Amino acid sequence: MDKLQAMAVYSAVVEEQGFSAASRRLGIPLPTVSRKVAELETYLGTPLLIRTTRQVSVTDAGQRYYEDVQSILETVRDVEQRASGAFQQVKGLLTITAPTLFGRLFILPIVTDFMRLHERIDIRLNFTNHVLELPEERIDLGFRIGELPVHGVSSRPIGTVRRVTCGSSDYLQQRGTPERPKDIASHDCILFTRGGGKPVWRFRTPTGQTVTVPVSSRLMVNTVEDALDAVMLNHGLSQFFAYQVVSLVDSNRAAIVLADYEEPAAPVSLVLPGKERMPQKVQAFCEFAVPVLQKRLEDIGLSIAR
Repeated sequence: MDKLQAMAVYSAVVEEQGFSAASRRLGIPLPTVSRKVAELETYLGTPLLIRTTRQVSVTDAGQRYYEDVQSILETVRDVEQRASGAFQQVKGLLTITAPTLFGRLFILPIVTDFMRLHERIDIRLNFTNHVLELPEERIDLGFRIGELPVHGVSSRPIGTVRRVTCGSSDYLQQRGTPERPKDIASHDCILFTRGGGKPVWRFRTPTGQTVTVPVSSRLMVNTVEDALDAVMLNHGLSQFFAYQVVSLVDSNRAAIVLADYEEPAAPVSLVLPGKERMPQKVQAFCEFAVPVLQKRLEDIGLSIAR
């Protein structure tokens, strides 16, 4: 039995949650996938998977084994990359994740410029507002807004971005500009759908005291784009990261309110799996992207200064 191949096949079955999906991902016949996992279970003397007609689930022993073999497989991949020159050359597949709108506005233009410089690089973008686990999803690097987990990733600070309260210029002319957080109660608000609890907006006074304001709304949305559209249709106020509204503010189509009561700006970070050594493709992209992104965030801060 080829143990490394069996480990890789088993890992694919766990990650894809099924034999058929693992077969498609690996490009090997379904019977081969099933046989490799069965051989591995026989060799280890313990069941790794529970098979039913509808799904495949992992046993406790199988989960521990999956977690343990990831470091082995990662080491093998690094050895292969070094042998093929991946740590010396900017080539291969680079997978990047970022929040959806942040990625579209900032990361995509950087990526296209980077690819023009490096013809042997391929890039897969995964823009999502869900926080993905980099090693498990085989992601080389990501961009995150907000506080980071203590463990599991290494990070590099890039800058900060404010969370602002914003309304269209026409709406504010009709309804007036709130001067204090409590004035929100007399305004229409656009909220993002969230599970459980009464929605609130948080502010901080100039003396550093946190103020929590309950918010009710007739309109709730689940994407930033929908909230922006609703604001520009003069439906009310909503809260955004500053980069999401900078073009509207710069063109005087919208305005930021309650700027003196904003919470501290959220950190923007580049995150990497906890590896000791980065492939050249990752290092080259970081060196290219970080200065550009830092400058963009600085420009936004100056553009919509308090």
